[in-house]
Amino acid sequence: MIYDLYKFDVDLAVSMVQDGREPVELDEEDVKHSLDWSNIFPQHLPHVDLKYPGIVAHYWYLEKDGILLHGHVLIDGHHRAARASQEGVPFHVYLLTEEESKAITVRAPELERIHAIQST
Repeated sequence: MIYDLYKFDVDLAVSMVQDGREPVELDEEDVKHSLDWSNIFPQHLPHVDLKYPGIVAHYWYLEKDGILLHGHVLIDGHHRAARASQEGVPFHVYLLTEEESKAITVRAPELERIHAIQST
């Protein structure tokens, strides 16, 4: 599972999204996909506050054949997403730019090689 290969500085991401940007609604299918890859603790759900949007970052993954994949990943708000899904209400997220996503990526597979490819 590629998600275990990544580590993000969520505190830095939270500070970045405090710049006045507007959150967007995450598609229900994307919420479900994010939850499929998450460890949700049901006993925690009643305590989460849905007024705080989640955060979505860009990520890059270099396949063995050299193809660079680019996608998005929910890095903050999994329990809020689960509660929103449980209650049948929309879940909102802040979107990081590609540059912000690079800045908050602490660990990624072959990070230096990926950045080298992106800058060409």
